Amino acid sequence: VIAADDNVSRYLVMPHLKNAAVPVVFCGVNWTVEPYGYPYRNTTGMVEIGPVEPLAKEVRKAVPNARQGVFLSADEMTQNKEVALNQKVYAKHGITITHRPVKTMAEWENAFLEAQKVDFIILGNNAGINDWNHDLALARVRDKASKFTVSYLDWMAPYSMLTMAKIAGEQGEWAAKAALRIIKGARPDSIPIAANQRWNVFVNPSLLKKTGFTLSPEITSTAVQVGP
Repeated sequence: VIAADDNVSRYLVMPHLKNAAVPVVFCGVNWTVEPYGYPYRNTTGMVEIGPVEPLAKEVRKAVPNARQGVFLSADEMTQNKEVALNQKVYAKHGITITHRPVKTMAEWENAFLEAQKVDFIILGNNAGINDWNHDLALARVRDKASKFTVSYLDWMAPYSMLTMAKIAGEQGEWAAKAALRIIKGARPDSIPIAANQRWNVFVNPSLLKKTGFTLSPEITSTAVQVGP
C-alpha cells in the first residue's frame, strides 16, 4: 500500500494496518510522523516538510536586523500547524512571528497594509478566502509592498519577492522507488524514513527592484522569475 497524505495514515494505516503483514509506504505526511507513531515494522515513508529553515536564512540575509515578522494567511485550522512551526524556526534566529488570520479579501488587504509596519511578511495559504481576487491582490502588493515578502507556496509566488515551494513529485518518486525495493525483498523497516530535500525557487524581480531588497546570486541564478 502507498499511503498518500495525512488522512490515509490517520484513518487507514494507524487503525487497520499497524504492524500488519501488508507493507506500507507513506508519503505526504506533513512535518512529523509523531501523530501516527511511525515507524511500524511494516512501514517506511517520506515526510513532507516546508522550506522554513532555508527561507528563514534568506530572510536574515535580506533583512539582517529583522526582529518581527507577520504570517498572513486564511483563517483555517490547517494553517495553525504551519504558523507554530514557523514560529519555532524563526525563534532560533531571534525573530518573533505573529499570525494574522483573515477570512475575506478585504481583511487580507488590510492585514497586508498593517504588516508593512514589521520587518518582513510570510504569505501563507489563501485557500479559505472565498472572495479571493488575484488581480486585486497583485495591485495591492505592487502599490503597497515595502517590506521583504516571502512564501512557501508556489501559487503565492506572484505576490512574494522570494518563494521556496515543495516539489510534490519528489514524494511520489521516493515512494515508488521504496515500493520497488520492497517488492524485490527489502523489509519496509530497513528503509529509513526520509524527508523531502528539493524546492522550486521563484523570485519576483519587479517587486525586489521596487523595494530595494537583494538576494544572493545562488538564489537568483537558479530561480524562476515571476511577475511582469
